[in-house]
Amino acid sequence: MDIAITTTGNDLVLESLFRWLRETDEVARAANLEMSQSANIGRMGALEIINVTLTNTIAFSAVVMSYAAWRKAHGEMAEVTFDINGVSVTVNNASPDTVQRLLALAEQRATGEAVRSD
Repeated sequence: MDIAITTTGNDLVLESLFRWLRETDEVARAANLEMSQSANIGRMGALEIINVTLTNTIAFSAVVMSYAAWRKAHGEMAEVTFDINGVSVTVNNASPDTVQRLLALAEQRATGEAVRSD
């Protein structure tokens, strides 16, 4: 499973999340993390992206829980977008509903189910 993570904040916000994910033992064991740049139409320069490669859907739960811990520690700085196999979800908090939404999306994408937009 491939995931791209971006943010509406400045690059320092994304770098903070990247460091947090990389330093979380469960994520480090289950995921390959890379920062990369991608051209972004409508924005000067390049867009920073965290690329996450997981071998299974269950490993995504470690990424989501680490995101939730990071968000709680750093507050609501910016929206974060998770693009999971071509479907994007933008979140701005670490509520239980947000965590469940991300986990459900990953499960749906892994099983090929239609994605609901509640």
